Amino acid sequence: MISRHKNQYGPASPSQGGFTLLELTLYVGMAAVAIGIFSSFYSLILESRAKSFAIAEVNEQGIEAMLVLGQALRNANSVSTPILGASDVSVSFIDASSTPSGFYLNSGQLYEQSGGTDLAITNSHVVISNLTFSNLGVPAAPTSLRIQFTLSANANGASNSSQYSQDFFTAASLRK
Repeated sequence: MISRHKNQYGPASPSQGGFTLLELTLYVGMAAVAIGIFSSFYSLILESRAKSFAIAEVNEQGIEAMLVLGQALRNANSVSTPILGASDVSVSFIDASSTPSGFYLNSGQLYEQSGGTDLAITNSHVVISNLTFSNLGVPAAPTSLRIQFTLSANANGASNSSQYSQDFFTAASLRK
């Protein structure tokens, strides 16, 4: 008598669908390679984004700080420190409204002090170092100041790709 039941343990007949172990291994390997390529590409995109953000932040903050410093010093009536021919890490001046004012560095941030209040010029995404105000003026002429600093992205333990720094410098003469 011929049995119409299939043998559970024997070879599969050609009419049965499914994958062989070799085919399954090949598909899993191809998927792993595709996932590896995608993840490395995604990682590269994230690093590029972090680097672009660091560059943009440093450039924007540096330009803004230079504009604020230059404008305030051009509009000042007189400069108290640094004295003629000297350099200092802070500057003190009498502004147009005869209020003692100044700029100073605290914990890597640039601050403006005017009328007893302190206003942060830069934010915590950047760190200022090597800040120098040099009084380049000559006697009997309006005071001229050279301002220079290095601005770096505040990486906070991030990868090397997001570290970026740039030097900024300008000069400002009092309008007298």
